[in-house]
Amino acid sequence: MAIYRLLQKSAFGPEDIKRLSLAYEDVLLALDLKDRTDPATELIAKKIIEIARTGVRDPKQICNAVVVDFQVRGLRDAAGKCVDAARKSSDPKAQTELLETAARWLDQADDNSASPVASTDDPGEGHGR
Repeated sequence: MAIYRLLQKSAFGPEDIKRLSLAYEDVLLALDLKDRTDPATELIAKKIIEIARTGVRDPKQICNAVVVDFQVRGLRDAAGKCVDAARKSSDPKAQTELLETAARWLDQADDNSASPVASTDDPGEGHGR
């Protein structure tokens, strides 16, 4: 698995590795990623490690942050496709609707990305395992 390979090269201790591995498994479950060879699993592992380097160790907080990050990316990608479609359309009404949809998705992406991950005093707090 991507997370284990990346964590072998890290300075994280055994307890941190256990917590980050739990977060990794939770993210894959939340995003319904069953294929462990999917390139997205590597991106997820790197994002988990990036978040952990900020001091966050709670698997649930890490999982939520990664899922939000992927949702934000998806919204921004979809908004970009709407803008591209609006540029290609010759129908002014369709252009307006596509651009309004893109704006809503970008607003939603901005709202989602505005919620930072807060660390807890208890690194295991909130995780149901």
